[in-house]
Amino acid sequence: MNYSYSTGTLPDMKEYAFTEQHFGTSAVISVVCPTFEEAKQLATAGFLHMTVAEEIFSRFMPESELSRLNKAGTLVVSDIFIELLEAAVSLTHATGGAFNPLSQITKLGYTDTFSKLAQELQVTDPAPYPTDIDAITIDKETNTVTLADQQQLDFGGIAKGFLAEKIAIQLKLANPNCVGIIVNLGGDLYTLGHDADEEPFIFFVYNPVTETELPLVVQDQALTTSGTYKRHWNTRSGPKHHIIDPNTRENPKTEIISSSTLHINGAVAEAWTKYFLVNNLPTTFSPPEGLSYLLIDTEGAVKQNYL
Repeated sequence: MNYSYSTGTLPDMKEYAFTEQHFGTSAVISVVCPTFEEAKQLATAGFLHMTVAEEIFSRFMPESELSRLNKAGTLVVSDIFIELLEAAVSLTHATGGAFNPLSQITKLGYTDTFSKLAQELQVTDPAPYPTDIDAITIDKETNTVTLADQQQLDFGGIAKGFLAEKIAIQLKLANPNCVGIIVNLGGDLYTLGHDADEEPFIFFVYNPVTETELPLVVQDQALTTSGTYKRHWNTRSGPKHHIIDPNTRENPKTEIISSSTLHINGAVAEAWTKYFLVNNLPTTFSPPEGLSYLLIDTEGAVKQNYL
């Protein structure tokens, strides 16, 4: 576990940042605490939560709950699995299907962590597969989840947004002496409290066209960012990326290349990030109350309701 720290103007407060690898990406836990020992204890607990969560939700671990469910088609799962699945079902409906955990990114070649993908993959056009979210059966009395024939679940980024929120809340409750928490799972992050200067946390969204950074104040809420301009891999039928339009089962052809959303609910923020990458910015749509967005198009123009 690597760490760094910075000082602020609050007496006896420093911001400590700790880094580990989880879910195939860099996970960072930042804690504004009086002492290094308190900060390290919280970060250690937070990373332990991530390790446990990987054993439940990772599609790259063959013995995770998710992998075993996808293989068997039915499985008795944990309470937190049921909680995330129910949230995913609800958000699939709320986004009109733009977010859908039944989208199979493996069909486009994303079969391993990004760093381990081959330089060129032999991928054919994916055959139709079932994406009816209501075909999943959830028996809450026995915690049994049953998928329809040929269905495969992949929570993807929504799991990171969901977990960042949960872990941040758990860490803040564990030590009230620590006045600020950031849990960042590869760009899906959640903040509580403030920095060592008693100011809200500020993050920067990269504009890949203008190569500039746009500041966002994030306090007691999630910030999730995703885009189509990176994480590309080559296939015999051309380059692919990790965003899928569940309707076409292919990469969407839209003008939005970067989507950032803020919301008090981490899973909600993550699902709507995908919505804009699939749908652009529709002239009429009904986002959830409290959702802010910052979108960047292929010309580098910014569309947002943040300010």
